[in-house]
Amino acid sequence: MINKVNYTLYMNHLLVVYAFLLPISERALSAIFSIILIFFIVRGDYKYYLRSAIKNKILQACLLFFLVHIIWLFGTEDFDYAKTIIDDMKYLLYPIIFLSFVDKSFSIRIISAFILGMLFSEVLSYLIYFDVFPYMFELFDHRVYKAHSLGNPTPFLAHTRYNVLLSIVISILMYNLLKNFRKTPLFINLLTTLFIFTASFNITIVAGRIGYISYILLMFFTLFLVYKKRVFSILIPFALVLFSLSYFSYQADGMLTKRIDQTIESTKKIFSDNPDFNSSIGYRISFWISSVEVIKNNFIFGVGTGDHMNSVRLNEKDEERKKILYYLSNSHNEYLKVILQFGIIGFILFLNIFYQIFKQNTMNKLDINILYIITIGIMIGVISSMFGSKVYLPLLMLMASVITSQNSFLVNNELKISFKIICYYISFAILFFIFAILQ
Repeated sequence: MINKVNYTLYMNHLLVVYAFLLPISERALSAIFSIILIFFIVRGDYKYYLRSAIKNKILQACLLFFLVHIIWLFGTEDFDYAKTIIDDMKYLLYPIIFLSFVDKSFSIRIISAFILGMLFSEVLSYLIYFDVFPYMFELFDHRVYKAHSLGNPTPFLAHTRYNVLLSIVISILMYNLLKNFRKTPLFINLLTTLFIFTASFNITIVAGRIGYISYILLMFFTLFLVYKKRVFSILIPFALVLFSLSYFSYQADGMLTKRIDQTIESTKKIFSDNPDFNSSIGYRISFWISSVEVIKNNFIFGVGTGDHMNSVRLNEKDEERKKILYYLSNSHNEYLKVILQFGIIGFILFLNIFYQIFKQNTMNKLDINILYIITIGIMIGVISSMFGSKVYLPLLMLMASVITSQNSFLVNNELKISFKIICYYISFAILFFIFAILQ
């Protein structure tokens, strides 16, 4: 007979696999979460296990923001799109389950699994970039992966999200390296340094411009976390090194060069005497401009769940800009999307999620600073992407639950990593990935 502690242990192990596959397969995540949910139901004793979860301020903030999406459904004129948005935001509810079983002894293991998932993606990205692997790979008529485009060797994620996640992982590793350099074996320090350099170069061969920004900002934020008041003593030499590396990367005439040149050229066209918005940046700025009037007219309550795109399109009088608005499928900016849909009320409740994260203060400073790095990275990422798109929201909800959990359900269990456990993790990751590609 399986007891409740064993169910809790199995769920924690599954969450390690979940973290590894998070940047790799959304379908695999759904399958793993379904099994976790079954274990949660079978384990029972909900009042006991959910007691601490409900007290979590981050969870409360998430539930409030999700409730806004439901309440603002009333009166929506685009119910189908609203349902899509609600489905994307379902991850806001996941901490209810995660916080009912995740044990704080598993936090480092789960964080490490996510980092390894990104390392796996990086290795595959290089193999695609150097033509060892094809840009699209199918097995028995089932797609295993497809790189975003010929200029973006990112097998599982769009280039923008991939670069932001890679910058987050680089910053986590850099933080750990600087903080624990003397305590960590030399081999691990060398391995970490190698990954930081290879991942940094990997960012330059991928066309995610928001990733370049997140990389630079997270580097400086990480230095602040490590050195605090002494940060200014290292800021100038670090900035010089970063500028030199950026300059040489730009001179290499690769993807980084092309994207920076495209950005400069697009910006010049936008702000010329005859503004030309026919570029990826132009489309976004055009939407931002068109949104201003709608926000002014609906500042308090917004236009409702899912009505933001049509409201901006119908309000625009300029025919050329209206064509651009119909070309865009979403706002490409979560902050704009939220204030359009829910007004200042919803916008404050959205920011409250991040506020509650930064209010957290656990005994383990290492873990909480990692959560801060992840949060800042995602806050930068959603400037040009959606919060519920594929990976940002699942990652934030997972790490916020794992790192802030105070549960000690497994205190009497043997939790050491062994070769056998690693084999189990690899086997289940492969099984869930195969299941995902067969769907």
